[in-house]
Amino acid sequence: MKKKLLNSTLCLLLISSSAWAINDDGVNSLGVYFDNGVFEESSHSLPASVPAYMYFVLANCSEPTIMGYEFRWSFDPDPTGLYFILNNVLPPNSINNGDWNNLMVEIGSPLVPGEAMILLQVQVMALIPGISTQIMAGPSIPSSGPGWPTFANENGQTFPMTYSTFSPGEGSDIDPLTEMISVGQVGQGPGPVATEFQTFNSLKALYR
Repeated sequence: MKKKLLNSTLCLLLISSSAWAINDDGVNSLGVYFDNGVFEESSHSLPASVPAYMYFVLANCSEPTIMGYEFRWSFDPDPTGLYFILNNVLPPNSINNGDWNNLMVEIGSPLVPGEAMILLQVQVMALIPGISTQIMAGPSIPSSGPGWPTFANENGQTFPMTYSTFSPGEGSDIDPLTEMISVGQVGQGPGPVATEFQTFNSLKALYR
């Protein structure tokens, strides 16, 4: 069953800032973090019923401006029914032509990525404590650069993204079938997998 966002995708002016620093020394490096502005914490435990934020960040972009990007992300194993995606936030003046976790984003006017640029902010909430799963990233479907996430400069040239030096996975760990790699984790080790995605009405029922 296709997951539905509780809120529409939002675009906020504060999501991209050339003033942010990052310790990842990779070039054109895609990572996921739970600490905005520091970008070191790629592993995090989610308490129950407390919204948390994940930040997918492009580090040390080789181009002075960026006009679009593509990547997809997922949980593996997917703890379906045990969490909600409350909203997604894109850079300003952006349109996602893909899905909530399969991003094909066009940016209306060139953005300066700086040392660290947030490509996607995800607000997530666990329904139970102790969820344990990997956060995977890879190329969008379809992809402009098969095998890798990509971004484009203002001239329309596309460039592959590598994966963060903070990622649990390495280049050799890319799944040959899905082309996905672990870039972060929630909790530790394999996580529980449910069989049904709960709706917002189910969440409200918990508090009645």
